[in-house]
Amino acid sequence: MRTLHIRIESEDENWERVHKLAHRIEAGEKIRPEEGLTFTDLQTFLTSITPRRLETTFQLNNLGPSSIRALAKAVSRDYKSIYQDVQKLIELGLIEKREDGLIEAPYDRIVTDLRFTAPRKSRSNQTALLDGGRNEARKKRVRLERT
Repeated sequence: MRTLHIRIESEDENWERVHKLAHRIEAGEKIRPEEGLTFTDLQTFLTSITPRRLETTFQLNNLGPSSIRALAKAVSRDYKSIYQDVQKLIELGLIEKREDGLIEAPYDRIVTDLRFTAPRKSRSNQTALLDGGRNEARKKRVRLERT
């Protein structure tokens, strides 16, 4: 079973994780190899791995090794769009092109790790923000009911 780990983390966080891993290896700890893909921000992740591209990857995984034309037919999309998505997915490593020219989605599982790196607000601040949102919604309802 092949698993791809997708992370969204800053370059500093990525280097820190790799550095810690290197120390564990140097200390003689056995580390299981991991295939991964790292994005430095959420926007890049969402631009690169769109819902359509993710669906294309899932469909290809279900189809098994296939041509781009057969994949386009299976997902009911035009060849040009699928071709462009497949090229991006190959570049990212979610799809692989085999020696026989067919493409495949080799992962049985994709795990995504999203980290919240911004400083967390105090609990009272969060509660006030949430309550403020509810109060705004109540004010709008009252205005609508009165008109």
